[in-house]
Amino acid sequence: PIERFKAENPLVAHIPDEHFKVHKGQVLMDCYALKTVSTTVLNDPEATAEQKENAQSLLDKVNNLDHNKWC
Repeated sequence: PIERFKAENPLVAHIPDEHFKVHKGQVLMDCYALKTVSTTVLNDPEATAEQKENAQSLLDKVNNLDHNKWC
């Protein structure tokens, strides 16, 4: 499932598998992976305003989490 998830979501393809796990059929990402994706979108000059807004919102939520938890 992780390999398929990464193939379907190229933005996460370069993130090591150790930052993903499968729980009840869903692929979960840890805080490192979520921060990496959010930061990538925020720094992408081709990202839309809506994408950047969503990325910032996600980054704000991640920063308020217990960083040992899976998201």
